[in-house]
Amino acid sequence: GKHAFRSCTALESIALPPKIAALDDDVFHGCSNLRSVALPDGLTLINNFVFSGCTRLQSVAIPSGVTAIGHSAFEGCSGLASVSIPDGVTAVAPLAFCSCSGLTSVTFPRHGLTTIGRLAFAACRGLTDVTIPEGVTTIDDSAFANCIGLKSITIPCGVTKIGENAFA
Repeated sequence: GKHAFRSCTALESIALPPKIAALDDDVFHGCSNLRSVALPDGLTLINNFVFSGCTRLQSVAIPSGVTAIGHSAFEGCSGLASVSIPDGVTAVAPLAFCSCSGLTSVTFPRHGLTTIGRLAFAACRGLTDVTIPEGVTTIDDSAFANCIGLKSITIPCGVTKIGENAFA
């Protein structure tokens, strides 16, 4: 449920049981020492602020059944180095990976993704190369703002909206 492990600062790792289908809002918010989490294959939803503020989270394997990653789900996970978003996700929610300053690699889904939300990857200073996949039509306001390490961006022909300050 909501806030189940919120601010459990001594928690370093957790393996969730296979029957969990959704992680409610703020479940691990502020677990500043959480380094690893094993998400079950049956997981379909990562709600809002689930891992927000988990500054030592180094890696997370998002299962292929996940269809939604909520608002600010990984915001401020400065230790997160890479993320692979599965094919079922249609939108990267606003602020989903904002301020993940250690993020150096993002693998977007090949199919289904249409929108990269407002501030979704803002202040991800470690990103150097971004390839937006075919199918994306919207890169929202400030989606990649303050990504000061960004050297290369590939945007497909199907993008019809690039919001204000998207790459500022």
